[in-house]
Amino acid sequence: MIFYEAHKLSGFQAFWHLCYYFPNEKTEFYSNKVIGFKRGGQSEIEFWENWVAYDFLHSIFKTISFELVIRVLGHDELEAKDKRPLDVIGSRIAAVRDSVYKPDIIGKLRVNKKLSFINSKVERESELKDNYYMVDKSYKEFGGNVLIIDDIKTSGTSMLAIRELLTNEGFKGKVYGFSLAVTEKFDQGKNDDIEIPEK
Repeated sequence: MIFYEAHKLSGFQAFWHLCYYFPNEKTEFYSNKVIGFKRGGQSEIEFWENWVAYDFLHSIFKTISFELVIRVLGHDELEAKDKRPLDVIGSRIAAVRDSVYKPDIIGKLRVNKKLSFINSKVERESELKDNYYMVDKSYKEFGGNVLIIDDIKTSGTSMLAIRELLTNEGFKGKVYGFSLAVTEKFDQGKNDDIEIPEK
């Protein structure tokens, strides 16, 4: 099962996610799994890697290929130098059709606050405004499809900031987005019909 949100992110061709994350219900199965992933738990990383392969890759790669895969940077990262759990997912997605996984083509000028601690969308956007920059200029006019990935999408501020950077740098391809989970604060039943994928 995969959730498709057609026009939830401005300038994105499409956006997909696997489940919902309930910030106030961290004992909920999938919310607990995504928190474990963010903390680097090996069993949780394997769980999400298997699920991405089972649902996302089988469903999406039948019709769309991504020539470039990149990820958002953590609040404390200026460049993607240290391996993070999301790198496992990005590498797995890119390996399917010999795409390029290059999280290091972008960087940030400054460490930002954790966006999950900022409730206002305006404040989130202000926190990342003009923060991302292009490290590898050879990709500035890249013309293929690019997939931007994140672990949890709340407002999509980080993905939008990267998409804006690519556009401003002259990127000519189509931009897609994917996250493991999307934050949901109200409807606690949205994960009820999800079936746990088999390995």
